[in-house]
Amino acid sequence: PLSSFSSICSPLHMTFPHPLDPFQSASLMHLHQHRHVFISAPTSSGKTLPAVYAVKRALDEGRKAVYTTPLKALSNQKYNDLSALFGPGRVGLLTGDITLNPSAPCVVCTTEILRSLLYRCSPLCRELGACVFDEVHFILDPERGVVYEEVVMSLPRVQCVFLSATVGNAEGFAEWVGDTTGRTVAVIK
Repeated sequence: PLSSFSSICSPLHMTFPHPLDPFQSASLMHLHQHRHVFISAPTSSGKTLPAVYAVKRALDEGRKAVYTTPLKALSNQKYNDLSALFGPGRVGLLTGDITLNPSAPCVVCTTEILRSLLYRCSPLCRELGACVFDEVHFILDPERGVVYEEVVMSLPRVQCVFLSATVGNAEGFAEWVGDTTGRTVAVIK
């Protein structure tokens, strides 16, 4: 077992200007052990940090990463955030209205766009190493939830990070994902 966060992040050249919260450290440990991670924490608490770790790790291993959101506006925001971290040439954006750098190693898109890419057997999906589902509580939406279900079922070999501040039954969701993908899902609160 790993003894510290620094032993995980040193090879990835990741440092942070502040101490990590316990849920962030726990999430990173589980991600390092190739587990899916479901992070249920309040808005603005730092859930994105472990997601960025998963993206960076996939990119450093020569694989691709997708960061999904349920809303175009949130996709635009995450595109700007990730472009600032990784450089604009390494991040793409696909929302249906906007297509920027679609062959980038990291693509930000709506979950519906990712489902479409999976249906079309996109090269991005064949090289995928990590997938982040921001605001994953949208899986409970009667109209859009099936999209999330289909995407999760289509990614059994891809490490997933699920983020939500408002999901009610994280353990039940994690159990379903684990049964569906055959990979342990750590629930972090």
